[in-house]
Amino acid sequence: MATQNAVTIQDASEPLWKLAASQVFVLANPDGQFFAFHVSKPGWDASIAQADLKDSLEQGNESAWWYGHGRLYRVFLWSILAGSEGNPRQSECLRSAIKSIRV
Repeated sequence: MATQNAVTIQDASEPLWKLAASQVFVLANPDGQFFAFHVSKPGWDASIAQADLKDSLEQGNESAWWYGHGRLYRVFLWSILAGSEGNPRQSECLRSAIKSIRV
């Protein structure tokens, strides 16, 4: 993404969240700071999910269990790559895309 403005990324990522058909969808930088946080059930505190993301990143997990707003979620973390197929590089602005399923 050309911007690091969280409001812009939050707004622009809503169609991606809907396309992913995920109960939780997050876009974050390499340090785990959220730029977008979408949830199907309102009321989940983003700061709790952000702490879960930081723990998952520190542990090097590609998937994890997160508990939020009274529900258990299996989340999957993917790095965001930019560039051509033969020369991909990790995005400096956004690191993780998270998709989840409610259990």
